[in-house]
Amino acid sequence: MLKFIRGFGYAFQGIGNCLWRERNMRVHFSAIVLVLYWCCFFRPTAMEFIFIVICFGVVTAMECMNTAVESLADKLSKEQHPLIKQAKDCAAGAVLLTAIASAITGCILFLQQPRFSLAIQNIFSSPLWTALLIILLISAFCFVFLLPVRKKTFRFQKKEKKD
Repeated sequence: MLKFIRGFGYAFQGIGNCLWRERNMRVHFSAIVLVLYWCCFFRPTAMEFIFIVICFGVVTAMECMNTAVESLADKLSKEQHPLIKQAKDCAAGAVLLTAIASAITGCILFLQQPRFSLAIQNIFSSPLWTALLIILLISAFCFVFLLPVRKKTFRFQKKEKKD
């Protein structure tokens, strides 16, 4: 049972490493926060919200897989190799495809009239909600572009024993 619980810790560590090392993952997480803010006013149905959550999960999972492929490829060889480039490009392409599909899904869901106009009206009719939106946008910008990208480290590096 302890091994099983530790597995969750490793998974969360992997997500955290991806979040702090990869700017694109920060973009995805910032988008999640902004979409959840928007959902407070748009009020999606249960089925619409299921699609939104699936989009969140697929895009962030693909970004984690992309990071895993890139990390493994970089560890295997520092040299330029066409197969390593192909693997990295394919993994990045998978993220891009899921992000595009999620953006299209969001447009289909969120651009419905009159719900879209009503949500915009509700946000900007309240100084508090408008201020919160501005704070979220500034925070997302800082999180994505101003936070330093941490160096890639490997958890399983062997430590040298001192005699």
